[in-house]
Amino acid sequence: MTPLHTALLETAPFLRECYKKAAHPDAARRLHIQGKLVLTGDSDIGTLVDADQLADEHDQPLPAALDDCLRGAMQTIELPPLREGDTVHVTYELVDDE
Repeated sequence: MTPLHTALLETAPFLRECYKKAAHPDAARRLHIQGKLVLTGDSDIGTLVDADQLADEHDQPLPAALDDCLRGAMQTIELPPLREGDTVHVTYELVDDE
């Protein structure tokens, strides 16, 4: 596993917390988020994460509160600098039945 992949996997607890905060009490406990992310590398500060598009498993937009929380959480992620190039487009999928 690459350092970037490992770092992205480590974000799952933060994303899960956003889901718990924003979810309606009657909502299903299953979390399924699809994200199209843009990773921008900077040798001085590491790699920045921009959530270009976030959706549910049906490719529908997320509720505003959840979307805002997820984007805020992703902006705090500390990733190592990219090894090659300065921009990478990533499709990120988080599925959790917790």
